[in-house]
Amino acid sequence: RRSSDLNNPGGPALWSTNFGATFDSPPNNQLLYAPTGVGIVSTPVIDVANKFIYVTYATPIPSWVLAKLDLTTGNILGTSTITGQVVGSGDGGDPVNGPNLEFNPRYELQRPGLTLANGRVYIAFGSFGDPRPQHGWVFAYDAGDLSQKAVVCLSPNSWGATIWQSGGGLAVDS
Repeated sequence: RRSSDLNNPGGPALWSTNFGATFDSPPNNQLLYAPTGVGIVSTPVIDVANKFIYVTYATPIPSWVLAKLDLTTGNILGTSTITGQVVGSGDGGDPVNGPNLEFNPRYELQRPGLTLANGRVYIAFGSFGDPRPQHGWVFAYDAGDLSQKAVVCLSPNSWGATIWQSGGGLAVDS
């Protein structure tokens, strides 16, 4: 939430942006640990050519939000709440709407770094301590207007298959 000047280590912040309250409770009582203050936990991605930075953050609802900021001022230029569904039944504890498995932000942790490629921001999800139900999800959003372009769940008829990447972004090609 704070940007420092690497040319002046220890100097004042260049800008600071507040995204509001964080997700302060564990997603369920099955956790081995209880994360607190979950806000921005993944590595943001910077569009150097256009001077934007993209971040995701958790809200108290809970939900996950993609935000586009001006790289030089930190001003929020747009946001999009991350939602989605795919055809699938999950593992029995999932929210299912007809034949569709719905993304449940309560069980998903946006830990992998964001990836910017081909005019899209890619967002992948791990899990909060691996309780069921949890899945590996990947979302693609238009880098310009933050509209959703694609949703993939790696375990639509089961559970697991979460994506961690050790905090790094997804591998992509053209």
